Amino acid sequence: YWLTTFSIEGVLIDRKKIAGTKYDTDGLYQMVCTISESWMFSMAEGKLDAEGNSAPLSSDSTHSHTALQLTGDGEIVAI
Repeated sequence: YWLTTFSIEGVLIDRKKIAGTKYDTDGLYQMVCTISESWMFSMAEGKLDAEGNSAPLSSDSTHSHTALQLTGDGEIVAI
């Protein structure tokens, strides 16, 4: 899923991936998102290998958490 913002004229302002699931022979990757009433986006992501064990997303982490906020100008910024 993508969060996409546009101007009143229909011009793209910003776009960020906020959720999704991908499955292939390497295993399962999943990203979930919750949205608060104040337009705060909280995403968590993780990966399982083909045997169902936690797999690294990067060299130092098996999971990740990101927080984003939607500004009044339509930009999507990390907080």
